[in-house]
Amino acid sequence: MSPRDLKGDAPQGLPETHYVDGRVYSDPQIFEDEKRLILNKVWHFAAHDSELPEVYDFRTFQHASLPLFLYRGQDGRIRCFVNACSHRGAKLVNEVRGNAARITCFYHLWSYDDRGTCIDIPRSDAYDTVGLDKSDCGLREVRCETYRGLVFFNLDDSSEPLNDWLGNAFESLDAAL
Repeated sequence: MSPRDLKGDAPQGLPETHYVDGRVYSDPQIFEDEKRLILNKVWHFAAHDSELPEVYDFRTFQHASLPLFLYRGQDGRIRCFVNACSHRGAKLVNEVRGNAARITCFYHLWSYDDRGTCIDIPRSDAYDTVGLDKSDCGLREVRCETYRGLVFFNLDDSSEPLNDWLGNAFESLDAAL
């Protein structure tokens, strides 16, 4: 959808360039376009690292209808994952926050470690005929970087690094952060 499609009827006496059609707030196709062209391509703030102080702490959140979770690994690093089992897409983590050494799907009990690696598939021999390899069944990791305790994520794997994207935006806050 282009801006020309949203001309609508501008209020009387208001130039076309000064009017935003109300559909930008409610049209599902516009929202899908915004997600694809804007929201999925830039860095977003997710949390402060103090919200995940211990190894295996996790915190769930949602971004533009996509369920995600942050997870502090045994190595101390915070990672971000799509909150969906790689097997059937069921939501993995339902609590807002917690602590778990492994994330296990309630549906078929597939389990994942702190790096998103699939570590257990019950009755895995049932998949032998199709050649399923656990190493191919990990969670979808989302780019995640931290700046002075602020945790950011980006759905675009090819986007520029967080520090480049921020530029000097936090320069005046660096001392406080």
